[in-house]
Amino acid sequence: MTQPLSLGGDERVIGHLRGEGAGPTLIIVGSIHGNEDAGTVAAQRVFAHLQKQALHGEVLALIGNMAAKRLDVRYQVKDLNRQWTPELVNSLPGRLPDLDDAEDAEQRALLHHIESAIGRARGKVFLIDLHTTSAAGFPFVLFGNIPAQRAFASPLPITHLLGMEERVNGVLSKYMTTRGVTTCAVEGMHLQDGRDVLVADDAQAFAEAVLRLYQDEALWNRL
Repeated sequence: MTQPLSLGGDERVIGHLRGEGAGPTLIIVGSIHGNEDAGTVAAQRVFAHLQKQALHGEVLALIGNMAAKRLDVRYQVKDLNRQWTPELVNSLPGRLPDLDDAEDAEQRALLHHIESAIGRARGKVFLIDLHTTSAAGFPFVLFGNIPAQRAFASPLPITHLLGMEERVNGVLSKYMTTRGVTTCAVEGMHLQDGRDVLVADDAQAFAEAVLRLYQDEALWNRL
């Protein structure tokens, strides 16, 4: 049986489910850049379905940069997704939290949740970092050129960029591979429901969206 778990009412936690049986742990991070909502929205939609399913292992979804998300900015002081080098991460415990800037505080809190999940894992640990591209283009997944990451990312039906993770310093997914976690990062398209696309979660909603599009010439032309 799958149970939704409470982590103290932390707003950073989008969802948290832990099955009775052992299995893999999946950690989902959305909005590590505060103005990128797609990953957070996707995680919320997935959890709405997961709560109805039997689960082995654990799934945890987190908001990466909560303060920047509230302000709808990419970051406040520095890019949170460039702070995940071993040197920067290892410096956090030895520095007083009072000296943290906005992104230091976010990193400290996010790292606590991730390390806690790794510590209580009852199987292999996976992490997927969900982004929203800020430029015109297509969705893609990037991952390191190692067999476990290739196997993790290969089912995703989007363009694969192999080895790009190694070329960018300080990203969360790259750092977590040093912790023994299998990772990938996804860049989604910057789309808004009703403006760029129509989103539906089930057959009835899909049919209603198609009918709405067929009957609304202005919407048809805009999309």
